[in-house]
Amino acid sequence: MTHRSPSTRYLIAILLLVLLTGCRGRASSAPGDVGSLLDVTADDIPIVQVLVPGFTVNELPVSLNNINAVRYGPDGRLYALGYDGHIHVLTDTSGDGIEDRAEPWWDKDPLLIPVGMVVAEEGIYVTSHKKVSLLKDTNADGKGDTETVIAEGWRGPSVYSGTTDTGVDAFGIARDEAGSIFFALGAADFTNAYLIDSRGRSQYGLNNERGTIVKVSPGGREREIFCTGTRFPVAMAFNEEGDLFATDQEGATWLPNGNPYDELLHLEEGRHYGFPPRHPSRLPDVIDEPSVYDYRPQHQSTCGLNFNVPVNGGRTFGPEWWRGDALVSGYSRGKIYRTTLVKTPAGYVARNAIFASLKALTVDANISPQGDLVVATHSGLPDWGYGPHAEGRLFKITYSDPDIPNPVSAWAAKPDEVRIAFDKPVPRGYLDELADRVAIEFGEYVEAADRYEVLRPGYKAVERQMRFPRERLQVKDVHLSADRRTVVINTFTHTSPVSYAVTLPAFSRDEEREDSFRQIPAIDLSYDLSGVAVTWQATSGDAEWSGWVPHLDLGVSRALMRPVAEHAELEGVLTKPGRITWRTKLNLWNMLRPDVQPESTLDYELPAEDVHLTLRSSEPLSINAGSASISKPVRKGELHETKVTFKEAHKRAYLLEVSMRTSGTSPVLELHYSTGEDPRPRALHTHRFFVPWLEDIYGPEISPGGEMTELAGGSWSRGRRLFFGESTCAVCHSVGRQGNTIGPDLSNLIYRDYKSVLKDIQDPSAAINPDYIAHEVTLDDDRTIVGTVSYKGDSVVVRDAAGKQTTVPRSGVRHIDPRSASLMPSGLDKMLGETKMKDLMTYLLTPLEPAKIELPFLPPMRNASEVTAVLKNSGVGASQARPSKLLRVLWVSGPKDHGPDEHDYPLQQERWTELLSSAANVRITPVEGWPEPGRLDAADVVVFYWNYPAFTKENGKQLDAFLQRGGGLVYLHYAVDATADPNTLAERIGMAWKGGASKFRHGRVELDFHQATHPIARGFRKTVFEDESYWELVKGNTDVNVLATGQEEGKQIPLMWTKEGPGEGRVFVSILGHYNWTFDDPLFRILLLRSIAWAGHQPEDRLVDLASLGARVSK
Repeated sequence: MTHRSPSTRYLIAILLLVLLTGCRGRASSAPGDVGSLLDVTADDIPIVQVLVPGFTVNELPVSLNNINAVRYGPDGRLYALGYDGHIHVLTDTSGDGIEDRAEPWWDKDPLLIPVGMVVAEEGIYVTSHKKVSLLKDTNADGKGDTETVIAEGWRGPSVYSGTTDTGVDAFGIARDEAGSIFFALGAADFTNAYLIDSRGRSQYGLNNERGTIVKVSPGGREREIFCTGTRFPVAMAFNEEGDLFATDQEGATWLPNGNPYDELLHLEEGRHYGFPPRHPSRLPDVIDEPSVYDYRPQHQSTCGLNFNVPVNGGRTFGPEWWRGDALVSGYSRGKIYRTTLVKTPAGYVARNAIFASLKALTVDANISPQGDLVVATHSGLPDWGYGPHAEGRLFKITYSDPDIPNPVSAWAAKPDEVRIAFDKPVPRGYLDELADRVAIEFGEYVEAADRYEVLRPGYKAVERQMRFPRERLQVKDVHLSADRRTVVINTFTHTSPVSYAVTLPAFSRDEEREDSFRQIPAIDLSYDLSGVAVTWQATSGDAEWSGWVPHLDLGVSRALMRPVAEHAELEGVLTKPGRITWRTKLNLWNMLRPDVQPESTLDYELPAEDVHLTLRSSEPLSINAGSASISKPVRKGELHETKVTFKEAHKRAYLLEVSMRTSGTSPVLELHYSTGEDPRPRALHTHRFFVPWLEDIYGPEISPGGEMTELAGGSWSRGRRLFFGESTCAVCHSVGRQGNTIGPDLSNLIYRDYKSVLKDIQDPSAAINPDYIAHEVTLDDDRTIVGTVSYKGDSVVVRDAAGKQTTVPRSGVRHIDPRSASLMPSGLDKMLGETKMKDLMTYLLTPLEPAKIELPFLPPMRNASEVTAVLKNSGVGASQARPSKLLRVLWVSGPKDHGPDEHDYPLQQERWTELLSSAANVRITPVEGWPEPGRLDAADVVVFYWNYPAFTKENGKQLDAFLQRGGGLVYLHYAVDATADPNTLAERIGMAWKGGASKFRHGRVELDFHQATHPIARGFRKTVFEDESYWELVKGNTDVNVLATGQEEGKQIPLMWTKEGPGEGRVFVSILGHYNWTFDDPLFRILLLRSIAWAGHQPEDRLVDLASLGARVSK
């Protein structure tokens, strides 16, 4: 072994700082910067967390089964449509504004799987299985007594969205002012959208009512297809403009480009909405109508839809400027969205914000006459919950403090500046230490307040999302605008065209409310790099204005930014003589083509689109659009019309610059687009505009994993030991939240290529990230400090290459000069040598991924908060401290004996050998078949994951000797089978499987932990796994210490236990371990890692920081 001097190790730590040059603005904040705002566990999260200030949350004290829809009727009472087919009416008997009594309104023949409800003067309309009904109270006793079926007789679906032929059939329903009823029928076969028959021919037709919106005339006299191409529109509603909208659900799981996201649709007669999408042979004659808004990432399951308009002449919900917004319920992930809609002559433009996050399946949210929001949730887990007869919950959210400032919008005003506009001045004291309490995270699948998301559906697409990086954008400084209505955040450089999430502390007056469910004191909102840069120059040259707007259309920007003070400034200068210029980069890719699900392909390719932009303006325009063709302005009525044509638009940015003269009147600039395939005008959505300073509007196409030939022969586990040990990389850096934060977090180097990282190491000064430029700080007393610079209030913070942090007052700084060279000298690769360098690069560039799953279904990922809750009191990090005692582990495996993803003994031996090898002072030896005596003698712990049917009494004696000298045994799942002699094995490990007598079951297993203080079980309570249980096992002649039980056949049966003796020997047994995904469950890993350490007489948390490495846990 080569021993390095302290100075050499110090130099290596400095050298690794070069890797920050590739992080492009990605950095970790210092510990404690945002305190508990981001570090929350599942137990900390309230059942309803509102993301903006001024609201209180209460639960309606009624006991009802799961409710599918809530509506206030013309009589002012609240009607609740039950999943079980009953309708209840709720009233407030105490006068406190909270409905506290529920009485049956419809308890006759229950409706089968009802989904949609409209409460009208004439009665209650309900969609259910095979019919649309009008329920009436004819005798005025306050209860429904008659049912009139106004629509029925349609063809049933080929495949139901439920599990039987009585599954969900008719979905959303709405009524227009004339009394016409609109309702949705689900797709004929969501697994086979084109209805391909046995001969390979499509049987889908536009005249089939399935997968359409159906219109029924007043009185039910006529029925017609209103529009086609919908999948499962769970809710429909008319807005104040009299336009019909619907939520529709994602379908790309079964068809790669069939509804790739959950959608908000503006339903127009005769249009086709993309399920199934246009196909050159199966469906060539349709145009797929784009949604008004896509709720991302995939698998939100948008259900409830209601508009924020007065009910019965009452108040709207929230601030006045929320009026007219769509309130959409995301079922599978527990979300309430507030989607602002702006109507233009060419259609609607939308902007979305997450209003609340819930720990329950959120099915509907509707406005009360008092301006409160009533929310219905189901019990259970995605996709379906616990069903019609399980208990649901109802909540009421009240806008209780209208005087508190509310965030209007957030945007990246500059590459290193974020602005958050409020509708009222922010309290002066709010700025105190704010820079240390602001967090900005970003990534491909990042959204506001993701830390509260405890529900996720179990799809591979969702797991893929969770494996993508979630990065931190470091905050340098924060200040307020002069009017205190805008919080200005100076950041490291924005470079990635992804989603950004901002967390701010709550205002002090909003932190504690006695009349509400507890709320985490935080404000959460999101932004991206969309938008348009605007400059205005006065004709006289003595005045100018610059800023940002969300859209090129002046009317759209005006509507979206109405309460924003900065936009009011723009409105003021636009009526003065001068010239205004808009600059943006356009995304014109797939204007009338649906996205394709990641890592999927189509069997055809449609031709590239010609995209025509039409601009209508009050003054002639000057336009620069690169190679696009631009028509001369033509006067049409009061406006000038100019057309810009982009031929064969591809996946790249199209720079557009538009300028216009301003004078004494408010200018007009309108915009719409059409394509060569369809001349109908459509509104351009906000996500089509990107700020002009963004280098690449698409970003690199990355996936959660990949292979590099340059790393052949490198060892991930040796590289991890090197990173945390000999090379002292972890002195400055962290990977996977392990290490230190002096330098940047290197977790996301896995998304960079080998050559660029190697080049950064070999020549660190060739490309220095502007956010990490070293500066020389000269103080008034002539001292100089060299390092990276940040600002904290009135202080300058300098961190040098050794990790030392120096804080000095700004007033004591004479000047700060940037250095042209990196802090890190070159030569790390030469100092480490080829073999160690390859190991280190393998660790930095190769993600340790969960095992690939062949089965079509897999359980949802664990939330990081679940892991944090268990490890709250653990000594995490011990695996990299150099323990004095070597831990020798023998892992015994054998041939795989079950189907896909089951009993994969060789795979788990390989994966756990790599994992355990990455820990300091651990030696793991894999062996196949029963180990020879010498192998047992050289081990401290033996892990058996293998069915050994030939177990004999002689093998039993070998285990006795091993235990007698203090050895530890860990038996996993089917290793408890000893076909030849189960009694002999049971005497050693406590219980064993006996063929023909013992029983098993695959599926949901809920472990109930009974030994809360045991080193292995500490921190665990009830925990659910998707695995296999055994019971009716053969018992040994000594008692065992049961750690966890599960219920089978009405009784609790042991599923994890320990046994001690003979001698100092220790035994741990887990019946769980059937599926590969269980070994990648971080909670199961904690149990297994603790059991190995405990069995080996080591501190139980010595290895637990390995639990999340390559595990199925959200980032």
